[in-house]
Parts: sequence; structure tokens; C-alpha cells
Amino acid sequence: MITRFTILLILISLSVFSQSNLSSYLFGGGSTEYSYEHCFDADGNFIVIGVVKGNGMYFTDTIGNPDFLYKNIFIRKYTQDMSTLLVSTIIGGSGHDYSKSVDIDSEGNVFIGGFTLSSDVPVSASAYQQTNNSVGNYEGYIIKLNADLNQLLAATYFGGEEEDKLYKLRIDEDDNVVIVGNTLSSNNIATVGSFDEDYNGTTGSLFDFGDGYIAKLDNNLENIIAGTYIGGTGDEACYSMLINSDNNIVITGGTTSTDYPTSLNAFGTIALAGFDIILTELNSDLTQLIHSTLVAGNGDDIGWDVAYNYNDNKYIIGAQTGSNFNISGTVADPTANGSSDGFIVIINGNMENIHSATFVGGAQQDLVTSVYYNGNSIIYGGITESDNLLTSSDAYYPNYLDENDFADGFYGSIGNNLSEFNHLSYFGGNDDDHIWKVSSYENKIYVNGTTYSANVESDSILGGSSDGIIGIVENIYVNIEDVNNENVSIENLVQNISIYPNPTSDFVKASSQNIISSIEIVNINGQVMFAKTYYNNEKSQTVDVRELEKGTYVIRINNKQNLSTIFIIE
Repeated sequence: MITRFTILLILISLSVFSQSNLSSYLFGGGSTEYSYEHCFDADGNFIVIGVVKGNGMYFTDTIGNPDFLYKNIFIRKYTQDMSTLLVSTIIGGSGHDYSKSVDIDSEGNVFIGGFTLSSDVPVSASAYQQTNNSVGNYEGYIIKLNADLNQLLAATYFGGEEEDKLYKLRIDEDDNVVIVGNTLSSNNIATVGSFDEDYNGTTGSLFDFGDGYIAKLDNNLENIIAGTYIGGTGDEACYSMLINSDNNIVITGGTTSTDYPTSLNAFGTIALAGFDIILTELNSDLTQLIHSTLVAGNGDDIGWDVAYNYNDNKYIIGAQTGSNFNISGTVADPTANGSSDGFIVIINGNMENIHSATFVGGAQQDLVTSVYYNGNSIIYGGITESDNLLTSSDAYYPNYLDENDFADGFYGSIGNNLSEFNHLSYFGGNDDDHIWKVSSYENKIYVNGTTYSANVESDSILGGSSDGIIGIVENIYVNIEDVNNENVSIENLVQNISIYPNPTSDFVKASSQNIISSIEIVNINGQVMFAKTYYNNEKSQTVDVRELEKGTYVIRINNKQNLSTIFIIE
């Protein structure tokens, strides 16, 4: 059949649903499990890491000699819909071992970052640091696995003679391994010529966090490329980090230092009370402070996670605040509600101005533990003790679930100007529930964390005192007015996608400035005539339309920046 199509118009797709859909999956067994972070591989498989104590979890592979009386590292890979567990690996030694972060390099190798009390976790023969330099204290620990998660390719300790904790690991554009955390060590952290070669913290202080640090190692974990301390004479808690479009390193956390390094014209340069939020950018080789600011209030304020709006060069911080910030303008929640609120703040790339901010919380304690920017909106998640969150009309769990005065998880989405909670829902059951990581993939929200709830709605029952939990959320409402704070027109969004040749008699080729993840063709009756998900990370995809009958069709293209709808007519 010969068909000819002509493109008429491109519009943004917008769907409104009466209720979102949530699917939850428990994993564990007769053990204690804590689940901290996840990512996706090039095939769209879901990888999750965490900690397990006990031998009740099912494992396909074991690396090292884990002692089940202590906490060990686990990593699991599922198909994207969670229908199949592909691999489950346990890694550990004779003491407590923690995994906190996971990322993947360009070859598909998987890296885990965390810290350990063990002096006998597996390390590679050519590792940068083969021994635990602070026996009896935690030491940073980095692991490199093959894509099948069953072979240790490299592993190293990282730290000095005192306690060192690694909280976040990311792979940069050169496949180097970047880590961030806290240290009490005055040696084996910084390299010569780095931004700050000297330890500044005060050991034995009230919080005893010491200094923050940032370090970069080569892909095989054999050499340190650069390392620097970051902090002042107080304490620094450095919890999260990202690599921006300049390959620079941006961290967030908190500081009690009155002399924390800030940049000229920064939004905040003066510490006010307790902990203050930090946002700091250093160049790729860790020799220069590019931008740095404080977000300081009259209470304790901590940045838990940071995301990057690459379209507008803005940083999004998920935080916890005890401050009564004065927020002006139209935002989702301008008023502090409890003793400690969740907080989302957007800061311009030069860190000289706050673009927008909103509280996320109720009458009790709340914190935003994770934020993710998907190109259209901000996905967020966290932990709450409040029973009066401003949940949305499409929330799967609109009401507080905990019955034992502990905490619920929560998750949601909000537009780039933070003016309205597009979606906000509780998550969990009748006991303690925590969300530690959120992301967005193919128009679904993914969350993972830990549950102690025996009645959580899931594919299985609670196996131990706590289990890891994964949630997949679909049918999330997105307010088109809030897609971009700059009020980007439809014409501007159209420039990101092209369809050709036009007209055509056999094939349609879709090209985008960003990776195309899926294409769908629907007829005017709403029947799906073609649907395909792409995992090849390509910016162009070709669709065979030779078998379509004459008529009018709609092409939906998800390019991970925005979901566009293209009307075509024969």
C-alpha cells in the first residue's frame, strides 16, 4: 500500500487523569534491607542498590566474604516493569558495609559508592588504596562491576587515618569517577594544587562531620586525578553532587562554618544559625571555585539532593529547613508549617539569585530527600511525619498512612516555577516508610526506599523487619502553564523535533535535539497503530508507515525533554 502523509501541526501533549496509578514492589526476605538509590542501564533495566543484614534476601552472585551478622552491600537489576529479577549480587566483608550511590559509565559498567568498617572487603590488585587506613572507623569504598553485576572489575578504599564517608558517586563525561562526602582525615584526601589542600574542620565538634571533600579517580580506580577539601572551620555535611553541562562538579549539603567559601556576588555569603544550605561549583580538575553560595535562615537548613535544569541553567535543591523563610511571589506553599519542613529552592546558574522556592510539608517534620529534573517538571520525594500535606486530587494515597507515629514517604511533581503542586501523594503503609530516590523514565515516576509497614500495598508481603521498596507511578498530571517559567511558546518547543520526508510514501523519520525514547502512532479513534520504545540512545528514529490505511493520525514522540504530539494527514 502506498501512502502519503503531510505534517499539519505540532502541539504539546497534555493528559488529565482522575487518579494516578501506583505499582509497588517489595524485595528482601527474612532480613533487614535498606534501599538508597537507583538508575537505569542502556536497555532500560532498573538497577537498585542498598544494604542488607541477614541472609534472607535471594542472591544470584556473591562478591567477597560477606558476614550476614553485619550489613552488606546489595545491587539488583530488574526489567523496567519489575516483572523479572535479572540479577541480585551481595558484596561485603567482616564488618558493616554501606552502599549509598550508583552510576553507569559509557561502556555499561556499574559503579557503587559508599563506606565500610570492614578491613577485608574485596579490592583490586592495582587499586588506588588497597587497605582501610582508619581501622575501627568508616572508610570510603568504591566498586566497579561489569554490566551483568556478577564480576568485580575494580574496587578501592578511599580515605585517610580518620573517619571518611562517601555519599554520592557520579561518572563524568570522560568516564572518570567523581565522589563527594565528609571526612575527619587530614591526609590522603587532597591533591597538590587543588582548590583547598588543607583540612579545615574541628575534630570533636558538636556534629563531628569534619570537612566536605570532592575527589576524582580514573575509571579503573587505580589513580586519583584530583581531590580537594571543601569547607570552613565548622562542620560540613556534603550529601549530593552532579556533573553539569560544563563537566564541572556541583555539590550540596550543609555547613556550620562562618567562613565557608562563597563566590563574589553570591546570593548568600553570611552564615546565620546552625546548619545552612550550601551550593558550590568547582571546575573539572578541582582547582578553582566557580560559584558558591549559602541559603541561610534562622534555623537548621540542609541540602539533601541537587538536580540541574540544563535548559535554563538553574540548580534545584531538595532540602530540609527549620527556617521561616520569607517567600514572595506565587508558589505552591509559601509558609513554613512545622518545626522542620521540606524545601525546594531553584537557584540561577551563577548562584547570585534565587529563582523560586517553596515549602513542602505539614504540621510536623518533613524533608525532601531527592529531586530530579525530567526536562518538563521537577520530580521530588521525601519523608514526612505530617498528616496534612497538600496532596493533589489525583494522589494515589491522599491521606496519611502511618498509624504508629513514625513517618510516611511522599512523592510528586511540580513545575519549573514552583507555583503549583502538579502531583503530591503519600507513600507507604501503617509503619515507617522512607523515600530516598526519585527519577522519571518514559513518563513514569520511579521511587525507591525502605518500608517497615506490614500492610503496604505491594506484589508481596513484608519479609523482614524492613524491606526495600520500589514504586512506579503512572498517569501523573502536568500543568502545561508550568512547563517552563520563561513561558516558552509552542513554536520554541517545536524546534526540538522534526519529521521528514514530508510528504512520504513509506517511512517517517523523527529527529530531535535529544534522545528519542519512544514513538507512538494513534488513529482518530484513539487506537494505537504503532508503538515502540527505543533503548539505543539515538536522536533519530525511523518508522515504517507503509501498512497504515488512509486517514488522519497522531504521532506522539517522547524525547525525554518534552512529550510532543504531531498531527499528520494522508
